[in-house]
Amino acid sequence: MKSRTRPARSRWPASRRLMLVCALGASSGLAASTHAAPPAEAADRPGIEAEIGLLIRSFIAAQRGRDVATLERLTTPDYLEVSPIGDVDDRTAMQGFYAPENAKSAPRIDVADLVVREFGTAAVGVARLDYVLPPPRSAGAMRATYVAKRSHGTWLLASVQYTPVRAGGAEARQ
Repeated sequence: MKSRTRPARSRWPASRRLMLVCALGASSGLAASTHAAPPAEAADRPGIEAEIGLLIRSFIAAQRGRDVATLERLTTPDYLEVSPIGDVDDRTAMQGFYAPENAKSAPRIDVADLVVREFGTAAVGVARLDYVLPPPRSAGAMRATYVAKRSHGTWLLASVQYTPVRAGGAEARQ
């Protein structure tokens, strides 16, 4: 007899999760449309990695500086974020976390291995974020997936998902 594992219960009802996924897809320009422009590969627009890279680095600098006004300017109103521990936060929650009155020491973060793909008015960037936490903690890394949306000629972040990288990377799994 096979044992069945129950999936972890989410604090978000299924209908709300579906709404969030649909909203993110629609707001990111990823929804299918017969009138949509064909996807443009990053190689077709060599400047796309620089544009999205600047957006990501500006976003990280605003997080580190706890600059809520800049965070608002760089994100879409329906921004969603998945934290490294799996929490889902909207733009208001993200801004609250980075508000100056909630100040904690912010780690230095370096962006590496950025790969960007453009899909009309949307772009997806995947990067490695290397960080150094204040003592007594140590250094670590995360992969981050950024979804950007071009609105009125300007790239804005619509979503970010952070995934911790296990210490030792692939070598640790072997």
